[in-house]
Amino acid sequence: MTDDRVEFWTRLLSQAKSDQVLDLFLTICWLIWKNRNDCFHEFRCLTPQKIVNDARRLLEALRQTSGQRRTGVQTHDFGWQPPEDNILKINVDAGFNAARMTASLGVVARTAEGYTRFCAKKCISRSFSPLHAELLAIVLGVDLEKMMASEKFKWKRTPL
Repeated sequence: MTDDRVEFWTRLLSQAKSDQVLDLFLTICWLIWKNRNDCFHEFRCLTPQKIVNDARRLLEALRQTSGQRRTGVQTHDFGWQPPEDNILKINVDAGFNAARMTASLGVVARTAEGYTRFCAKKCISRSFSPLHAELLAIVLGVDLEKMMASEKFKWKRTPL
């Protein structure tokens, strides 16, 4: 990533006035990524307004089901173990398409309370194996960790 892009995203994320704004922003980013995959693979695309509305609906459903924004992570539901306090935990994963020799990479950083601090994805047009894809996901995670150098990180490779 170029320095200009890093600066842009750093400034944009630092302007989030609350966790709710950041949650909405990250949910919209995820839905844009999902929409891109749906457009490509399922030939079904959403409008930008539908993406924003779906993001709001998803966050509201999360708040309603948890009784409040979040009270903590129930680790037994999906196997994720939170890091110690004041440490971000970065999880990386990759998907590999053997027929196309392509990969999709994902990175998510969460706090001890389970809040998402940042996430990223990357599509690779040429990958040689599932292991190669996993290694590229780790490299993506390391690159993001360098961008966020002021934080303390704990690494664990698990499915997103």
